[in-house]
Amino acid sequence: MNEYDDIVRKEPRLFTKRLHKGIPEPIRGMMWQLMATSKSEVLESEYLELLQRTTRHDKMITRDLARTFPGHPFFKDPEGPGQTSLYNILKAYSIYDADVGYCQGLPFIVEEQAFCLLTAVMTHYNFRPFYTTKMLGLQLYNYYFDQLMHEKFPETSQHLKKQDIQSSMYASQWFMTVFAYRFPLELVFRIWDIILGEENQDKIKTLDFEPLLDFLKNGLFEPFLENPDRLVELASNIKIQKTRLDKWKKEFEDKVRKESPDFLELMQLKQDQRQMVDDKRKLERQHEQLNQEHVQMANCLIEERQKNEQLLERIEELEEQVKGLKSVLQSDRNHAEDQVKHEMDELAQKNINLANANAVLQDQIHELQERLQTEESERLALKREKQVLAEKLARSFIGQS
Repeated sequence: MNEYDDIVRKEPRLFTKRLHKGIPEPIRGMMWQLMATSKSEVLESEYLELLQRTTRHDKMITRDLARTFPGHPFFKDPEGPGQTSLYNILKAYSIYDADVGYCQGLPFIVEEQAFCLLTAVMTHYNFRPFYTTKMLGLQLYNYYFDQLMHEKFPETSQHLKKQDIQSSMYASQWFMTVFAYRFPLELVFRIWDIILGEENQDKIKTLDFEPLLDFLKNGLFEPFLENPDRLVELASNIKIQKTRLDKWKKEFEDKVRKESPDFLELMQLKQDQRQMVDDKRKLERQHEQLNQEHVQMANCLIEERQKNEQLLERIEELEEQVKGLKSVLQSDRNHAEDQVKHEMDELAQKNINLANANAVLQDQIHELQERLQTEESERLALKREKQVLAEKLARSFIGQS
């Protein structure tokens, strides 16, 4: 799914081949949204707003809920999530597209898929004309169907005419419900053309009015209920050129114009009006989105201003703290300078005292040195005297002997 766009662009045949094999049930809803490009956050927001409003189609929607997918367990409980979700989607769309409002058959389009997908199906795939007042789109597709029957299966077409059975008696429910009334939603219009032609042609020719009409409504699809791959195979083998459809469309419009000259002009005016309404709604969404962006920007600006004010207050607090620190620092500096000066004075006085004491000591040392020299001289003199006496004493002893 993450490579959906690349695969469709680079390998369309591979994508078509895989699509014919069927989308796995767990991812079918997501694949539908991818293929329809229906994801829109703006539209989802509008959907939530629409749910808060009331619709004049409320009774009709409520009445038809139980008839929609009666065999599907998800939609059986009137109070269950299936019918509740379907009611919400149909209610919202009836308000969103007032020209369509609500039409029986519309519930079969969407199962429990999102409102955005329903909107994309109605607009991008041009299903709106099926549900407007005149149902011009439904009439056109019935006309296509009649022409295809006449062209591809003339005998079967002739037999239906003999039995006074018109395509609107049985095919309208196919087209209005996108074939969901009797068969799975994923099968498309061209598949049913080939079903009617190749698988049931012989049986159709043998039936009269009542059994034939019942068969067309209820029994036509039975051969394929257990083998949908066969149905896809048959459908992919038939090719209808767009030029042929354009030709039949012009014939149908000419027919409608003859029967009601002003009708197509009125439809064109309504289509133009619808386009203007869509453009207006688109502009309103863009305006709403711009308003939301403006509100977000305003909120961001307010937050930034608040942050800026907080920063300014913090700066002022820090500046006051800096001033206080500077004052404390200056006071400490002055105190330190006074203390240093005092200590220097004390140190200078000590130096003076030490110098004086040193001078005294020097004098004392000098005096001691002088006394030492004197004593040394006296000692030497005594030593000489002692030596002289010793010599005299020695001569005295020698003379006596």
